[in-house]
Amino acid sequence: MIVPFLYNNWFTEDHNRFIWKATTDDRRLIIVQFSPNYNTIAHELCAGEGLAPRLLYECNKIINGWSMVVIELSEGMYLYDIKVTDQEHTAVMNDVTKTIQLLHDNNLVFGNLHSGSILIQNVDNKIRGMLFDFSLCGEHQKCYYPFSINQRTNRPSGAEPYGLLDKSHDLYYLGMLQKKEVIC
Repeated sequence: MIVPFLYNNWFTEDHNRFIWKATTDDRRLIIVQFSPNYNTIAHELCAGEGLAPRLLYECNKIINGWSMVVIELSEGMYLYDIKVTDQEHTAVMNDVTKTIQLLHDNNLVFGNLHSGSILIQNVDNKIRGMLFDFSLCGEHQKCYYPFSINQRTNRPSGAEPYGLLDKSHDLYYLGMLQKKEVIC
């Protein structure tokens, strides 16, 4: 089934990430993302537990091997876009910790954990955290970071271009986020 949609605007202020908000003809809001690598297995694993937005569609190898993914957009903001109370921050971090543990239990590394990869949503009047953007996610010690990863100044050893994905990297960034240290 073909579902026409119209691009609205960038989903994020980071225009190095190819992620847009869009609207279908029947007025549903969606996220359209283009990525040279996207781990749909990890995304669907997390979405199945309510820890990531629902993946609606994936089209592999559309342009030079890139994928296009379409993700359900419910109301939400990135963690860095919103002020949360200490109690809300704890709730969000509990969800993120649960998500990272789920990935690690399946020998997967998220690889992109920062305040811009965490969506904050109000679910049944409770603040929830969901991971977003599984474009760097891969197998622990088998997959590599791309050359173009964010060159953060405060990163663990090995989290570098062409470095092996490692569960310890997720845990390092998770610890920083739990202490409310900004990671972009």
